[in-house]
Amino acid sequence: MGQIRRDPSLRVAIHLNLIEGKPISPPDEVDALVDENGYFCHSFISIWKAYVFSSQETRARLKRQVALEIAAQLGRVRNALGPTRPIHVDGHLHIHCIPFVFESLIAHRRSFDIEYIRIPREPFFLDVRSLSSVKNYFGPNIIKHFLLKVLSIKCRRLLDALKIQYPDYFIGVLFTGNMSISSIERAFKRIGVGAEKTVEVLLHPGGASDEEAVYWRSNKKLKQYYLSSNRHAEKSILMSDKFARLVSRYQAGGK
Repeated sequence: MGQIRRDPSLRVAIHLNLIEGKPISPPDEVDALVDENGYFCHSFISIWKAYVFSSQETRARLKRQVALEIAAQLGRVRNALGPTRPIHVDGHLHIHCIPFVFESLIAHRRSFDIEYIRIPREPFFLDVRSLSSVKNYFGPNIIKHFLLKVLSIKCRRLLDALKIQYPDYFIGVLFTGNMSISSIERAFKRIGVGAEKTVEVLLHPGGASDEEAVYWRSNKKLKQYYLSSNRHAEKSILMSDKFARLVSRYQAGGK
């Protein structure tokens, strides 16, 4: 953290989380978000569903607790970075894009000097190099792609009105968990990216060891995800010269 504080050129973003692990807030203060053991109990869909299909009183309680936990997470990072560093924000599984969560987040914009928020506006592109890549178009990733694209419209309008920065484009939803140089390159070509556009490319290089699998014993999907060999593959992409050349080429206008 000391190095991050000393180098203001490093962009550090808070990865807001309302889905996995334990909250920073005391569990009894966010009881609508946690189970009896104090762990987050919602998914992207269930927390949104709980808000939409609840009474006005329950909605207000849920939104209040979400705002409380967001403030706790923002405050933790603010204390670590120091008082003058602008705050950048994204969200675990893009949880921050849910309308009521997004509203709770931007309500803290002045208190925490929020300068930039990730908007997962990904262009649709085709990469059918293998059976593994084709599966991305017939599973949950394609649904997430279009859902987040729709949610991004309102998010961008709000951020424009508040003059908060966000990326022009995003790459990493269609091929979440299965990214490759090929998919990144095809997305870049679809965007027609040049130096004047900001594009975020998301890869997940952080995996887990077999000994750590116990942390996800109650969630088989997350266990499979963190122990997947794709985590090592995506780490290799990030460290590869080919990826560096690809990014440099498109920063120069695709030449």
